[in-house]
Amino acid sequence: MIGLVDGNNLGWRFLFSGDRSVGYAVKVLLDLVSKFSLDNLIVVWDGGIDTRRTIFGDYKLGRDLDVETKEKLLDFISSLKNILGFCGFVQCYVDGNEADDVIYNLISKVFVDEDILICSNDKDFYSLLSNRVKIWNWDELLSDKWFLNEYGIAPADWLKVRSLSGDHSDNIPGVSGIGIKKALDIVKSGKYDEYTSRDDVKLYFKLLNFLDIDLDLLEKSLIVKEFNRFKIMQLFEFCKIDYSYYTSLLNFCRKSRVRSLKLSYFLSGIENCKKCDLSKYANNVVSYKGDLSSNILVIGEAPGEEEDLAGVPFVGRAGSILDGWLEKIGLKVGDEYRCIISNTVWCRPVKNGKNCPPSTKQIEVCSKNGISRLINYFLPEVIICLGKIASDFVLSRKDVNVVRESGKFGIVNGFGFDFSAWVLPHPASLLYGNSYGRLIEDLLERIKKEIK
Repeated sequence: MIGLVDGNNLGWRFLFSGDRSVGYAVKVLLDLVSKFSLDNLIVVWDGGIDTRRTIFGDYKLGRDLDVETKEKLLDFISSLKNILGFCGFVQCYVDGNEADDVIYNLISKVFVDEDILICSNDKDFYSLLSNRVKIWNWDELLSDKWFLNEYGIAPADWLKVRSLSGDHSDNIPGVSGIGIKKALDIVKSGKYDEYTSRDDVKLYFKLLNFLDIDLDLLEKSLIVKEFNRFKIMQLFEFCKIDYSYYTSLLNFCRKSRVRSLKLSYFLSGIENCKKCDLSKYANNVVSYKGDLSSNILVIGEAPGEEEDLAGVPFVGRAGSILDGWLEKIGLKVGDEYRCIISNTVWCRPVKNGKNCPPSTKQIEVCSKNGISRLINYFLPEVIICLGKIASDFVLSRKDVNVVRESGKFGIVNGFGFDFSAWVLPHPASLLYGNSYGRLIEDLLERIKKEIK
């Protein structure tokens, strides 16, 4: 589930609610990540009301804040943006468009297959409620079923209600004598169509049903102002944004603070994992090391004795060889890793007191709670497989020949998404007399070029 936060609504909520702490507002967002197990959280800020004012010149007329209040709000939002940025939260806005217009477009044009949590108490969002879209109004969770029970109509019909009642907080007048209660009665009774004969409704009704309207002709008509004030109620459809940017935004979400925060909750829950027989002899669960913002995963076989004692993968002699490889391809600079490093199993396999390869059954059980979940959290774009066991696991095969297939680069569909996969020998194989000579050097050079 992806959280979409109406940033200005958040600012208003906490600036004028008695608790003026910016830090508290950030804590609320962090708690939401945990509460709803959010995969990502994007804060959307208002980019202005130019688009709405172009359509309806009286939009939000008279809602200007006094100087003191405006300064407080701007200072609060500025501080909030800085802290959210420091924490790594994704933030965005579109010039000339309010946050609700952008959020609608993200839901309908970008995150089309995702479950969505809208974080706002703005009732304009009610029309977006569906089986995959819910609203957190800072106090309770609202769903399409809640809306039906509360108002007796489908969420999509909320726009009909607002077209009749207007929105006085935004200075959009409704039909004379009709408020929310009467508008609901009209829509529920099925008599909404009868109001299409009225000049102040019929053009909006055409728009609602997506009928073609000659805008040049309307501009010459006497009721264009009436059209404009109802057209603005449906403005979600008129926000023009660059969707290519949001495709990049979706990819960037992989690196967000939310993913690392969610992972920390996950890892804290497996520190004393006892779900398979590997845990009998393990001193530590050895999960991963490296840069959580990287889209490159290096996956090996299993922790050895030194890794088991340290609780960190690849710290022994094989780890030193791997470090040398990573330095050559730019994934390790000094003490800093620029990739994520893990194994197919996260506890040390032992036989007769010595390291041994994990069995197929052990990998199957451990990976469900370990490496497979890690992969689905990070959605790596590149996975480098070290040795046959890791290669068989990642490629869903049992016949990988590391010597013949080392360095083969290709797009793989596994774990529910596409990624690029590389096969390499395991660094430990060099400790046991295997010499790949020039092969390793050639492979590392090719991988370096592909990564760049």
